Amino acid sequence: MKLLMLQVAKNKGGQQASQQVAFLWAKSLGGDSAVKLLTKFNLLEISIDYACEIYQVWEFLSMVEIDQ
Repeated sequence: MKLLMLQVAKNKGGQQASQQVAFLWAKSLGGDSAVKLLTKFNLLEISIDYACEIYQVWEFLSMVEIDQ
């Protein structure tokens, strides 16, 4: 469902909208799950770029921090 939302955002709202959806998707998952899913769909870099654009890069990086 969320992947469909991402495709609709990209088609109807452009790159900025798809970045926002990817960012919020990761935010809803958090942790290792977010990293795995975003990596699977090649959205990790896009999400990081968006976090930088909206000045929330530290929040995003702490949100997706992987336990080691």
